[in-house]
Amino acid sequence: MGIGNYEAVLREVIEELSNSPDKESQKALKNLNDALDEYSKGDYKHSIDRVHNAVKSLEKAGNTELITILVDAVRDFAKTNILYTEYDLTFNNSYIQEAYEKYLKADEKYEEENYDAAIKMFKNSYLKIVEGWEEKYGKTYFGVDFGKIVRISYTEYDSTMPQINLNHSIHVGWVEILPSGESVYYARSIDNGIRWWYFDSIKYADPYLTWAGLPKPPININLDFLKRIIEILEGIGTAKGCHYLYGRIAPLIYAPINDPRLSLYSSYTDVHVGGAIFKCPGPRPDPEPPKAPDIVAKDITFSPTTAGRILAGPTTVSVTVKNIGNVDASGSFDVDFYDNDVKIATETISSLLVGVSKIVSKTWDLTIGAHTIRVEAARCWCSDGDTTNNIVTIDIDVLPQKKYAIVVGISDYKSVTPDLSYCDEDANDWYYYLTGSKKSSDSGESDYTCTIDVTFDEVWVFGDKTSSYAKYDGVATEYNVKQAIKDLVAKVGPTNLIAFISSGHGGGSSTTECYLHMWDSGAGESGEDGNLYDSELKTLFAPATAGRIFISLDHCHSGGMNGVMGNANKKYVYLTTTCNADGFGWDSGSVKNGLYTNWFLNKGLRNGESSHNDMEGNFDWTDANYPKTGNDNPCEFDGDTTNLFYL
Repeated sequence: MGIGNYEAVLREVIEELSNSPDKESQKALKNLNDALDEYSKGDYKHSIDRVHNAVKSLEKAGNTELITILVDAVRDFAKTNILYTEYDLTFNNSYIQEAYEKYLKADEKYEEENYDAAIKMFKNSYLKIVEGWEEKYGKTYFGVDFGKIVRISYTEYDSTMPQINLNHSIHVGWVEILPSGESVYYARSIDNGIRWWYFDSIKYADPYLTWAGLPKPPININLDFLKRIIEILEGIGTAKGCHYLYGRIAPLIYAPINDPRLSLYSSYTDVHVGGAIFKCPGPRPDPEPPKAPDIVAKDITFSPTTAGRILAGPTTVSVTVKNIGNVDASGSFDVDFYDNDVKIATETISSLLVGVSKIVSKTWDLTIGAHTIRVEAARCWCSDGDTTNNIVTIDIDVLPQKKYAIVVGISDYKSVTPDLSYCDEDANDWYYYLTGSKKSSDSGESDYTCTIDVTFDEVWVFGDKTSSYAKYDGVATEYNVKQAIKDLVAKVGPTNLIAFISSGHGGGSSTTECYLHMWDSGAGESGEDGNLYDSELKTLFAPATAGRIFISLDHCHSGGMNGVMGNANKKYVYLTTTCNADGFGWDSGSVKNGLYTNWFLNKGLRNGESSHNDMEGNFDWTDANYPKTGNDNPCEFDGDTTNLFYL
């Protein structure tokens, strides 16, 4: 299934699952049908999301074969689109580079059989080129699937029927529409897409193709003929010190592709490479020159750390640079520090003797979230014998210095009827989770199995005038809640995380402004009417400088409370709601919680059923399993689709 298009794979796996009776396979089947529907609309992002959900179900069903088929399809789709957009964006474009990096990380996860992480990273590599295309051209790039006309060969002509094999080294074959007729081009990357060699196979590999038994090409080259050429040319390789492309003519024996019968040259020298013999025309190549200095960068460390964790703020990043060659590096070289591909600082080293190490350090402010720290000892003014080991990279998660939350849960209202039953339990369960307790708000239930990684430093709880709260900081009037948010926003800065979590009644619709019923809704106190409107919530959070802002709303119509995503600081905001602007949230007597709070918080996070502690992954699981649909289906608003959000 490595060669084939994304749509075809979806259809094949759907057919394979159509007769599978088990529950998880049927869940996967539903998600794949949804994926095919999103695909037909050109919405590849959400199509891949559905495939992601299907893979999770197939993991529970233990169907590794179909999982690998689906992940292969997403991987090949991502790489196809990187190759396609690289023609216009160019290889040195930062978005193309980020896309390749995410693709390679995804491939590593795939090799580790971490299919969940792999498929998400492949999707993110595709989203990077979408972002780059929009920045350069001001319009949305949707994507191409196999079978479309694409440009791969960097010529002015169209390339059709691209066939891509991405396992291990990358092979690409296509039909080039030339003025003189059709020809088959073949390409291979020697370093996973960074550098390529390619050629007109019918023109330059004809002796090898004929030797392999391929007939003369038809006037109009078809897909079967193209695939046959690709199969033969997968035996093509190169040998260091030899001047031409070589084709396999026997197990572990290679000949020049213009001389597969070894009859054109007067003599041949056997060059041994990795157990294979390359028949190199002419005398043995000259030996390699003596080894030069070899500068290697390794072992990135961070200071300070707290219990092994890296916290936001000034951080010293150190790297070890060593000369492992057999010649002193007498010329100077630069050590460059990068944070998420942005150059932060440069340190110049004047010289480095053989076997000597030097620790180089730089300090800068690390922000909350995922970081890729890269250090390059690559700009060497001396001769470096091996330039493949000059770069060291590490992925880290930077945590907030302090975390604060405001939690609201209102069951018994001053004036609004009917009252609710379990919003105070929602508030208690959030309080327990944020403060590191496994306790349930329902005394008849067992403790939950998971706790938050790092507890919140302070949590304020506002509710109705009852005594049923684990912690109580005041009545949840509109005035009190707004004042608490104002005070918190003014208190924190970029190294902090803040959260606003609320459960209760809500109002409005997709055609009118939505709002949250606070305790005094309909009566009003302290000059407020008791309703916290979308525009008011947006204004409250607009001046926030916190490095992360989490908002969770389990209120009817709360999907219309997304005005905060229009603020300048939206990049730092993650908002999830129980429903859309026309939908409803639900109390559940069977679990004694709001239904969405039970799924997103208690089942997903506290019981670990989603297998995710990032909000995006936990939401995907909740969305796939939540029992309500239509307007009552949960919503997610994510200001940063590149990096995951953690509490």
